[in-house]
Amino acid sequence: MSEEYVRTTQGVFQFELSGEEGGTWYIDLKTKGGSAGFGKPPVTADVVMSMLSADFVKMFTERHGTAINSQNIPFHQWLKF
Repeated sequence: MSEEYVRTTQGVFQFELSGEEGGTWYIDLKTKGGSAGFGKPPVTADVVMSMLSADFVKMFTERHGTAINSQNIPFHQWLKF
């Protein structure tokens, strides 16, 4: 995770995962250096997403077309905002 990526993203994402390997996970792309881990983020999340843990894995590992982006991944099937 680069400082440039953190500087340009400026968001904290919390994932509430249910099912096998479920729990609360986060990606902090706002605090200097950024971080990711299990549990609640060190600062208040800007976005909290709830989904099955299996769908979370699919969202970040499966390819839908030539590139992974919001146009070709059916996020609406997996996420609750």
